Amino acid sequence: MIGIGPALRKAREHRGRSLEETARDTMIRPDVLAALEEERFEELPGDVYVRGFLRSYSQYLGLSPDKVLAAYSKEVGSDIPPPILGPVDPGEEEPILRPRQTGSWIVALGIALSVFLLAAALGLLSNAASTPDPAPLPTAIESPEPPTPVSLSLLARARVNASIIVDGKQEFLGVLQELEARDYRKVDEITVSFDRGAVVELKVNGRDLGMPGSPDVPYEATFTGEGTLPGEPVAEVSPVAGESPVAAAPTTRREERQARREDRQSRRQDRKTRGEERTREREEPSPSPSV
Repeated sequence: MIGIGPALRKAREHRGRSLEETARDTMIRPDVLAALEEERFEELPGDVYVRGFLRSYSQYLGLSPDKVLAAYSKEVGSDIPPPILGPVDPGEEEPILRPRQTGSWIVALGIALSVFLLAAALGLLSNAASTPDPAPLPTAIESPEPPTPVSLSLLARARVNASIIVDGKQEFLGVLQELEARDYRKVDEITVSFDRGAVVELKVNGRDLGMPGSPDVPYEATFTGEGTLPGEPVAEVSPVAGESPVAAAPTTRREERQARREDRQSRRQDRKTRGEERTREREEPSPSPSV
């Protein structure tokens, strides 16, 4: 024996692989692998196939293909009988035979190269299969845009009961004294309520709204920066539920004084009416007791 076969078998057993497992990895039949390990080269299709199988098998086992093929060529390379070409016609020239022999060698080399490339591709695929897939990158989460802030300043021109709620929190509940001012900057939402309108000056985001509302109607409005158009009020003024729509606020000092005068006259008239009612009650004789 040359020693190639025992070296191949020893390398396979060292890797702990059976002939069937090796055949699946190399795509070489188990009987061919057994023939290579027992050096029964004459049972294989031909020298070209033997060399191709030896190269693929030795490379799979981690041996040097060049050394294995060199040992094989040294022992059997010159002893392989030439291919039988059959009878030659005396009139046929030698150059006609050469292309046929050369063509068969090219085909055989192509088959061996295909086997080698297939074995290499399977090795790459097996390595790729053992590599875990990379973890998917986390998807960026879009954060919601913060609401547009709103700023509000107020100045009470008369004593008024008021409620002020900022971002859902009660900031003020009580009486605003005359000329009392309050200022709220860059909040999300603010709601103001007064027991009557036309007594508190409002400025929203720097826009002067005057003294909105009517002296005889409670006033309530919610201001927010969302959906604000340039040059427009930041929120619509809505009256308290069940009340008539709010009248336009006074736009001049004269109208403001007129509104105050009317408010004072209305109060005096109410006091006068209540006084007359009490006087009538005192003057009316009480009913005499029945006998």
